[in-house]
Amino acid sequence: MLDIILIVIFAISLLIGIKRGFILQAINLVGFFVALIVAFIYYKPLAEKFMLWIPYPGLEPDSSLTLMLDALDVDRTFYRIIAFAVIFFVVKLAMQIVASAFDFLTFLPVLKSFNRLLGGLLCFVEFYFILFILLYVMALLPIDTVQEYMGSSIVANLMLEHTPVVTQLFQKLWYIYLENQ
Repeated sequence: MLDIILIVIFAISLLIGIKRGFILQAINLVGFFVALIVAFIYYKPLAEKFMLWIPYPGLEPDSSLTLMLDALDVDRTFYRIIAFAVIFFVVKLAMQIVASAFDFLTFLPVLKSFNRLLGGLLCFVEFYFILFILLYVMALLPIDTVQEYMGSSIVANLMLEHTPVVTQLFQKLWYIYLENQ
């Protein structure tokens, strides 16, 4: 079920990018990277605040998370990922509003097929990374239904475990390992 949802989202992202075109999608992609950089800078202080404000639901003894969590401080890692996602999506939304001021650029006479093809490709890449962040948040939620969907999803597991460079980058940023293990 989750695989179908992810594939539909990817198809929609291609259509959105084709509609926007290269120039407008490039502006949106710049907004994406701005959101990513702001989230990288500020997620740790916000995660510390979240530890005080939001109780972590905790793991059931028989619960199994989708990601392998050997020697991982799941509570603190959870707060880091949530803080990163909150900052990222708030800044991304603000950048999306700014980018909407440039809608007139879609009407510029540019090579149409080239413009649309690159727009579709850029939008696909943007949605891929957005879904990557959302799937990581879902993978750490100790909710059995969510874990069942994540565990049975081929696409989600491929994205989380086999995205070159990105998987290792986010694990280095977010994961906090226990000292005693």
